Amino acid sequence: MIEAKVKRHLEKFALTAAEFIADEKAASENIFKSMIPADLEHKIHEFKNQLQNALPGLGDEIAAIDPTLKKAFIKTEQSLVHQFNILENKVSNALRQKQSILNNQFLSISENLKPGGTLQERKLNIIPFLIKYDWTLLEKLFRAINVNNHQHQLLEL
Repeated sequence: MIEAKVKRHLEKFALTAAEFIADEKAASENIFKSMIPADLEHKIHEFKNQLQNALPGLGDEIAAIDPTLKKAFIKTEQSLVHQFNILENKVSNALRQKQSILNNQFLSISENLKPGGTLQERKLNIIPFLIKYDWTLLEKLFRAINVNNHQHQLLEL
């Protein structure tokens, strides 16, 4: 049984419940690859290195034109590096937070579709579902389940 919250998470990740159940590890890898740019931190670090390598040469050229600008350049250079460090930390924190949120959503899907790593019908009792969705859930189950189909069947609540 697929509850609304789980369905929203699956839709966000462009996954079906069947795909998730069939290969949870591949689903996890696809989620993280699609939602978090893998090389963003590397690009930022690389740009920072290029910036730090380019600035001293630029400072020398500016000082050659007007030596009084050397102090202004040094102050600007320090400010640039400082501000870029702040940006780098913010991006890193945002990536960690997003990864944590995605991980929690993934765990929510996993615990709802495959509690304890096994299929729902092998782990969960129907009583909590009946309390949450009323006795009409039984009618919905009887209408939705094809008794001639011996494959696992999914029902959206």
